Parts: sequence; C-alpha cells; structure tokens
Amino acid sequence: MVIWTINDFPKYLKAFKFENIANLSWLRAYHSSDDQIKGILSEFKNYSVSLSDEELKSIEARVFIMLGDDDIGVSLEDVARVRRHLPNSGLWILPKVSHGALEGESKPEFIEKSRAFLSKS
Repeated sequence: MVIWTINDFPKYLKAFKFENIANLSWLRAYHSSDDQIKGILSEFKNYSVSLSDEELKSIEARVFIMLGDDDIGVSLEDVARVRRHLPNSGLWILPKVSHGALEGESKPEFIEKSRAFLSKS
C-alpha cells in the first residue's frame, strides 16, 4: 500500500498558504478568485492518498503517469509500483525535471506524448 499525507511534505505545508500567494502564481493562472484559492489552500492540511495494489488493479481508466526524475515529492519506487498495478497505464520519466513536469520546456512534449497515449485504442 502506498500512503502519502501532507506530513510527508512539511515544506509544502509551510509554503502552500494564502500569505505566500506571490510565490504561487500558477494558482492565479488556474483559479479566478481569492476565495477559491483560499478554499483550496485551506484544504491542503488534509491531503492524504492511500492506494492498495488491489485498488490500483481495479482502475480501468487509461492513466498516463509522468514524473520528473528530480521530483522530491514522489519516489521512483512508488511510481514503479503504481505503474505495475495499473492495468491501462503508461509511464514517462522526464530527465532533469522536478515536480512541474508538464510545464515550461517540457509542455510541448507532454502534450504530444499525452495525445499519443490517449489516442491508442
């Protein structure tokens, strides 16, 4: 079983506060109001994910997993386990990229690879 909680990421818990909105410009890009952003950030303290191998095996949707190899938030071992148990999944590990793998220079390739993966029957 993989279990991630916000306690695994104390640096993020400290950083993801409305008082730090100047450092979270990506939130403004995707959300339209301060109330919406405050609501999202207020729930960050409750972040928790747990998935057993059997739960992963029951997911039928196609899942394209991507990970930067410099992502400090998710281990390659956890990603490999998740990939192994997701029946309809693909994996793309980006070299020299951190958590925001789908942004910046990687974005065009992300779009291309995602479309290719999702268009497979």
